[in-house]
Amino acid sequence: MKRIVVVGGVCLVVLVGFWAIGCGSAKTGAAKTPAAQAGEEWGKPVEGVQVRLRADKKVWKAGELPIVKADVRNTGQRELYLPYCYFQAEVEVDGSSYRHTGPSNILRPDHGPYVRHREDIEIYLYLRSWTAVNNLRQELRLKPGRNMIRVAFYAEPDNGQRIRVVSNPVEIQILPATQAH
Repeated sequence: MKRIVVVGGVCLVVLVGFWAIGCGSAKTGAAKTPAAQAGEEWGKPVEGVQVRLRADKKVWKAGELPIVKADVRNTGQRELYLPYCYFQAEVEVDGSSYRHTGPSNILRPDHGPYVRHREDIEIYLYLRSWTAVNNLRQELRLKPGRNMIRVAFYAEPDNGQRIRVVSNPVEIQILPATQAH
C-alpha cells in the first residue's frame, strides 16, 4: 500500500514538474503587446494575431535537445484565447508539419482570461514527441545540417472558427555527430 502511494506521489511530482518546466514559463499580458526588436520578425498577421519564433542558439550539437521560443500577440479587435504551451503548437521542419503526441500537460489550466499576448512559450523538439500530421508513424527527425523551423498556433474565440497563425521561419543547425565533441 505504501509503495503505491509513493509511486503515485512521485508521478504527481513528475507531472507537476513537467508542467512547470514546459508550460509554466510562458508569460502573459493584457495591455502591452511585445514589439519586434531589431532583426526579429513576426509571422504574417491573421485577424491581428501574429507569432514570433526565435532560437536562443543557432547551432546545436548532435544529441542536444533543441529548444525554440514563441511569442503570440493579438493586435486585432477580437478577444481571443491565445495558446500558452508547446503542445498546442504544430511544428514545421523543412516544410513538413508535426503535432505533439508525446507526454503533455495533464494538469493544464483552463483558457483563463483573454490576453493580448503570451511570451516565451518554450517548444522542446523532442524527437519522439512530435509525429507527422499526415502520418502518425513518422517521428520528427532533425537532420544534421540546416533545418528551417516554423510553428503554428490556433487562437480561439468563445464560439466560432479557430484562427491558424504561422510564425516567421527560424534556421537552426544540427552538427553531425563527428563534429559535436
